Amino acid sequence: MGNRIEEGISFLRSQHYDKAIKAFTDALKENPRDASAYYHRANAYYYQGDYDRAIDDYTETLAIDPSNALAYNNRGNGWSIKGDYDRAIDDFTKALEIEPRHAWAYSNRGKAWSSKGDFKKALTDGRKALELSPKNTTYQKFVESMEAKLK
Repeated sequence: MGNRIEEGISFLRSQHYDKAIKAFTDALKENPRDASAYYHRANAYYYQGDYDRAIDDYTETLAIDPSNALAYNNRGNGWSIKGDYDRAIDDFTKALEIEPRHAWAYSNRGKAWSSKGDFKKALTDGRKALELSPKNTTYQKFVESMEAKLK
């Protein structure tokens, strides 16, 4: 990993998103095919609330590295925030095809199903997330909420 990327990650961790974006952009000028730079810059855009740019950079990440389950998951979150639950579900599903034990992707897909009003599928995904991460209280509350909706 190049110094610009390491610098960008440091800025990202300290929530200096503009500086992180600049570092990742500089890294991309040096290597326009650096999936890591796109991925981390997407995260910075996401944390700034610039979901369109985040989605674009996650898409670039996936064009270079189609096996990046986290990029699918995070792009799915972007789609969910924008209200495009079908695209979100597709991305979460792709993340799970790559990494079947990804509890976050099950949880996120469950939330997307819930937003579409399909509480049965939401509950199934919530239970799977909880099975993979049994001490996660957020997953437990989600499962309880879906069970209540289905009564």
